[in-house]
This record gives sequence, C-alpha cells and structure tokens, in this order.
Amino acid sequence: ELTDNLIFTTTEVFSIQTLDKWLDTIFLFYYLKLPKVRKFLQKRMKGTTGRKRVDKEVLLNLDLILPPLEEQKAIASILQKFDELLEVYDQEIETLQRIKKASMKKFFTEGINLFEEYKDKILNAIKKLVKNRDLDYYAREENISSHLVCYLKDEFKDYDIDTEVPKDDLNNRRPDIIIHKRNKEENLSAIEIKRTFNLNRIKEDVEKLVELKKIKKYPEAILMLFNIDDYEKERIKQEKLEEKGVNIILVDRKGNIEILKGEKEFKEVVLNDEVVKIPKDWEVVKLKDVVKIEQGKSFPTKKLKNKGKFPVFGANGIIGWQDEGFMYKESEVLIACRGSTCGIVNYSLPFSWVNHNAMALIPLENSKSLNKRFLFYILNWFYEFDKINKVITGTGQPQITVSKLYKFQILLPPLKEQKAIAEKLSKIDELIEIKKQKKEQVQKFKKVMMKKLLTGEVRVKV
Repeated sequence: ELTDNLIFTTTEVFSIQTLDKWLDTIFLFYYLKLPKVRKFLQKRMKGTTGRKRVDKEVLLNLDLILPPLEEQKAIASILQKFDELLEVYDQEIETLQRIKKASMKKFFTEGINLFEEYKDKILNAIKKLVKNRDLDYYAREENISSHLVCYLKDEFKDYDIDTEVPKDDLNNRRPDIIIHKRNKEENLSAIEIKRTFNLNRIKEDVEKLVELKKIKKYPEAILMLFNIDDYEKERIKQEKLEEKGVNIILVDRKGNIEILKGEKEFKEVVLNDEVVKIPKDWEVVKLKDVVKIEQGKSFPTKKLKNKGKFPVFGANGIIGWQDEGFMYKESEVLIACRGSTCGIVNYSLPFSWVNHNAMALIPLENSKSLNKRFLFYILNWFYEFDKINKVITGTGQPQITVSKLYKFQILLPPLKEQKAIAEKLSKIDELIEIKKQKKEQVQKFKKVMMKKLLTGEVRVKV
C-alpha cells in the first residue's frame, strides 16, 4: 500500500509523472505495454548483455499518439476492466489450487469414506422398499434381501448385485448382499441385513463384516437394521459399532432412516523413514513393486516445432511438437529427473515422446492394484510437501536415478478408493483448466483491444 502517495524505486526504474492537462497516467501505462512500443525501446537499449538500459532521453523523446484527454480516460477505463476480470480469474484459480492442495493432504492422510460416494443410491433403494412394501409383511430377512436387490439394481446399473452369495472358505461367514463387478473382480460393498433385534447377533454381524472387508477386500460394509424401535435404536448407538468401520443404517417401523457412518481405523507405519498414520486397509509399497520406470530418450531440439502430430515432454511438460513418432501410446505418469525442476510430476498426452530429462512410470502389467491417475496425484502430493527430495541427489545439477526412485515408497489404498480420490482431484483440475482457458480468452481479447484502442483504429465516444 502507498502511504502519503510516496514510493521508492531502485535505479533500475524510471518514475514517470504525467501532466494532467495532456496525458492520463493509466492510458500511458497501457500505451507503454504495446508490443510495438516495447520493441522500439528494446532496440534502443545500451550496455552489455544482462546490464542493458534504456536512456531517459529515449523515453522523453518517445512519440505518442494521443486522443483527447477524456477519450484517454475512457480507453484506460475499458482496459482496466479487462485487468479486473483477469484478477478475478487469478483469484478463482488460486482458490481452487488451495482447495486442491488441502484436499490432497486430507485424502492422502485420512482417505475418503466410499460409502459417502454412493450413500444416496442405497437410501433410494431402501425408500422404494419402504414405499412399495409393508416391512411387517416380510417374515424373513431373506425376503427383505430379495426385494432390496431389485431396487439396488435400479440404482447401481454399472454393478452386479448378488444375494444368496455362495458359501466360501469363511465358514459360511458370507454377506446377505454384495455390490460388485463379477468379471473385473471389483468389490464395492458387502451388506448384512437384520430384521429382529438381538444385540449379540448384531455384534457378530459387525465382526463378520469387518472380517469380510479384510479378507475379501470390500472397501465398504453396511449393516441394515429394519423394524427397530426407539429403545433399540439407542442401544445400538450406545455400542458405537460404527467405530469398527462398518456403516450402520437404522430403519424404524415407520420407515424413518438414520445412518451411523463407519469410522476409518488407522495404523502407524514407516513411510520413507518417517512414522505416519494411515487408514488400516492401506498399504505401503515401493515403486518397484507396482511400476516399471523408463528413462526418456533425447530428441533433437532443432526438430521441435510449435505444431505437429506428437507432443514432446521434457522436465516440465510439453517442450514442443514433432511428426516423426511417439514412445507411448497411452498417457503416462512422468517425473522430471534433471535440473531445477527435478521431482515435478506430469501426466503426458497419448502418443507422446518423452525426452531424457524425464522418466515414465508405467504400472506393471500384472498389477491390478494401481490406478494410474491416482499414482499421478499421490506423487504430486509428495512433491508439493517436499517428500520427493529424499530421492534427489546433487546440488549444482540435481537429478533422480532410476535405482533410487524404485526404492521410493508410496501409499496404496484399495483400488476403488484410489479411483474415487483420483476422480475428485481430477474434477478440481478440470475446474482450474476451465478458469485458465477463460482467462486466456480474456487476455487474447484484451491484446486485440489494446492494439485497436491505443492506436486509434477504434475510437471511443465520450
């Protein structure tokens, strides 16, 4: 902030005060930013490379094309509105980036409750059951299960809903309903149903679901209790069974629904020599166990173009385009391995070339436990919070070697949770990209209008 309209400048800066009678200060500010004016001044700079200056006399003798003062002010006002809009976009982008960073920290330390992602679909199915059937009519829990399955199928169209699950090696400890994808071996949730209140049996079902989550790798488990009264509801709440990680849905005799959300359990682990707490169903793995790391290949700089068929990625994203071929058909996770940007993580475009300043981290063919987009985000998180520094060596020319990167450890949630985390962060990135594109459009339009307004090509009526 300026105090008493006083400012201090270094010897590298000229302070220009305009005569109010002839020249508007803001108009001059934009006029001096015109490309042709900047080019004119650059050509008249004197001195050695890196120490060149523009003489004051050059500025004083600069010819200006000036409209009347009121028109200058009107032009300045128009261009200021562009800058105000650009500032709004900058603030929105900065806010989204802060939200993303906070979300990454939360997701990669606490995880997310997948039940929250599909809770509404479960509730819709229960509401249809309550609306279309009298629950007292069902004498057996099997009847509730069979009818509920029909409504769940309407809600989860991308999943298979099975009841009467075949017995397995868990001594008949099987759920009443499972939501999964048979062909992909992808589990979403195990559901147990109880119609009569028996606290000991309910506790047994909770333990069964906890065991199923662990052995059969169900990301979430749900215990549904139907036809319970207020006293029974309070008894359940006193037991705090949800603390074991099981979501409990209470449906009273009037069809009112209450949810006790399952809480994640945590454990202490060593991650890259640091003791951290992570969700109990997460793993710590070395990159060598889930990816193959490939060093990029040099591409002649003189062959790079502004446009072409195939993008070339370097240490910090796209460095150019070419028409000669690609290294990777699919998008891959890249990490900068040389120079000041060492450790920066990128996600390549399909049909890309990766140069020698970056490495590609490709999920192993036999690895079904790693989501590529999740890998991109968790490595970004490690970079944002200075965790990747552990594998960077050298000071004058920082670098990452394949052998060191292979030993780097990452966190690995269940696959379904990885996908959910990646989707949430991707949505924030999409919003950021939309804002950046809109900002770019405004910048382009502003550039056009500056040229037209400041040269007199377009006049402003005042």
